[in-house]
Amino acid sequence: MSSLTTEELEQLSSQIQQQLSSTPYACSLLTPIHGGSANFIYRGTLVTPLASGGNKDSNEVCLSDGATPELYKTVIVKHTAGFLSVSRDFKIDVSRCLFEETMLYALESFPAAHSPTTQTTTVIKTPRLYHFDRTTNTQIHQDFPNALDMKTLLLSDTPLSHDTARSIGHDLGVWLRAFHDWTAAPGQEHLCDEIAANTPMRQLKYDVTYGSKGFFDVLLTRCPDLLEGGVGEMLLAAGKVVEEEFKGNHFADVKDAWGVLHGDFWTGNVLLPNQTPRPATTPTPTDLVVIDWELAHVGHRSADIGQFIGDLYERYHYKGVSAALPAIEGFTAGYGAMSHHLAHRTAMYAGVHVITWARRGAPVADTEETMWEGMRMGRNLVHRGYMRDREWFLREGGVFGCLFRPF
Repeated sequence: MSSLTTEELEQLSSQIQQQLSSTPYACSLLTPIHGGSANFIYRGTLVTPLASGGNKDSNEVCLSDGATPELYKTVIVKHTAGFLSVSRDFKIDVSRCLFEETMLYALESFPAAHSPTTQTTTVIKTPRLYHFDRTTNTQIHQDFPNALDMKTLLLSDTPLSHDTARSIGHDLGVWLRAFHDWTAAPGQEHLCDEIAANTPMRQLKYDVTYGSKGFFDVLLTRCPDLLEGGVGEMLLAAGKVVEEEFKGNHFADVKDAWGVLHGDFWTGNVLLPNQTPRPATTPTPTDLVVIDWELAHVGHRSADIGQFIGDLYERYHYKGVSAALPAIEGFTAGYGAMSHHLAHRTAMYAGVHVITWARRGAPVADTEETMWEGMRMGRNLVHRGYMRDREWFLREGGVFGCLFRPF
């Protein structure tokens, strides 16, 4: 992959600082934030800290309870280019930032989702978009400087306890269900129409999951033995069903299955307070933040649900994070009852996600057997999900059996 040189990165940072110099978001320093691959993201130290109480695209910010203006000395600066930040050779449509703008402004009216059974008083929010320069594709977002993403916390030396992981998973499941229901409610037709136009990101998502660069190609390349005995033909048939849906835009075929998606819902896009030490056993009230909305599109809800579950399973299988399993159980319970169609498709998508880890993350497994077993589980999830084999999931599906149990 050909990334920008150090000199080019310094030039880009200087250009962004210059562009912001005449706005309320002039920055004395831009510090690169690493971890993502799509955009050039910085933490900007503001020349003039932001005050509280204003509206979007102003130099004022609505503070949460107990916050002080000192928390708003920094912002997140997100610059979008027509290629990945980690590889200029990977072209990606720059219009994605326009859809993130649409979603962040729309989410300002999204009511908070509260679970009647949760043990915490968790608040889940999204960052405010303060400013967007469409000529340079540069966004200014609310910063949460004392937060870390859930993936990092799961992998840290002081990982989340099982109870805390289950509680956080539950709260996120409640939130995601509320988000899906909210975008499908009467009065949201305009938002759905706007987000449905994000066809470049919808196409990209399909290509790297069920499409030409997706799960079947990974299995064929890495573990062809897992396609023997007629299973390969079955997996191709499963992929064909999804392809026909994708081409035909069958958004209304199953009532609970289609709608506006976050589009990239995984632990790396959920921020948690960086509390050290963290509570060992008892779930505590906390604020969570769901970020990175540029892949929002209209599609099958199994993509959001299955990606999060599949991502957590990757942490468990490839990294040995035991707290990921109760997080899956909590998340599934929080999302609530699904139709058999949605449950089986969610299992399929989770399997696709586990398989394509090999292409996305170049996993570091202890042994080849660990990799093979992960691929085998992913294959089984796609196969059994396509066959709608509920009994297999309850009998042999391990943690994925929770998709098919009553809550």
